[in-house]
Amino acid sequence: MAAENYERVHIIGSGGSGKTTLARKLAVILDASYYELDHIGYENGAKRSLEVRYEDVRRIASQPTWVSEGGFVWWVDDLLQPRRRGRFSVAGRKLHTRVRQSTMNQNIQDEQVAYYRARAGEYDEWFRRDGRYDRGPEANARWAEEIASISDALAAFNPAGDVLELAAGTGWWTERLARYAASVTAVDASPETLAINRGKLGDASVRYMEADLFEWQPDRQYDVIFFSFWLSHVPLERFDAFWGLVRSCLKPNGRVFFLDSRYSETSTAADHRLEGEDATTTLRRLNDGREFRIVKVFYQPDDLAARLAALGWGMTVRTTPNHFLYGSGAPAL
Repeated sequence: MAAENYERVHIIGSGGSGKTTLARKLAVILDASYYELDHIGYENGAKRSLEVRYEDVRRIASQPTWVSEGGFVWWVDDLLQPRRRGRFSVAGRKLHTRVRQSTMNQNIQDEQVAYYRARAGEYDEWFRRDGRYDRGPEANARWAEEIASISDALAAFNPAGDVLELAAGTGWWTERLARYAASVTAVDASPETLAINRGKLGDASVRYMEADLFEWQPDRQYDVIFFSFWLSHVPLERFDAFWGLVRSCLKPNGRVFFLDSRYSETSTAADHRLEGEDATTTLRRLNDGREFRIVKVFYQPDDLAARLAALGWGMTVRTTPNHFLYGSGAPAL
């Protein structure tokens, strides 16, 4: 390939992969300016503001020739935009499409974390059917009955031993797990919700861990793994990997119990509008009017059970009459 066909180059790679050495040599060959993402993202060990990072990226992207390197992060998307027809190879277009889709997904996941951090103080209004979630006495009574039926199903499941709760939130279910478990490890990406959780329980048998579940790895294995209203927030392309994580967290003969939302207009706030049963994202609003787009995938019980069976799980998936989907089981032998 002719070197002159490549005027703007961004090299992506993990630490120690040789991307820095390659980028420096290529910059010499192309007589191009050279940039490292680490220097754009950080200064004296501290993360620079998003506005400053954007300004630097746009300045680099506007130049006619450059070489940059670093692990890809969403705020450098401008570097990956094609500049002129015929100067972006087919492979480059395919890579750009995949990277751009990855960027969009990561943006939504980041926005999802921001949403649940900002929502921490009002999250339990949803459970209690307060404020925007109040659907009237009859609907609220049906909601309470279905929550009670899930609590009964969890009691029958008997989450004993060492329990891992993923996306533990404000502690509505952590409190119930602690009644049966010898110990509970509660993991969540939001320090605000974990603080509320800890304040509710004050239980020495509960260990709290702040972590992004898409990056987190367990330091031990557990008898039971529980997660509520989390699977619907896992992007479809991460479904298999998430269940691989769950499997890695289980002891031999370990079990899983999960709970999530059905597609129901009366489950969410009165000023929320669902976007169709096949939608994979939705717009959520806080009490102060701020809006966030988050991942939201609704499953049918038979479809979900079949998909899990294909991954080697033996799961029974059920529903309540209106609002909830729940399941339990273990890896198939």
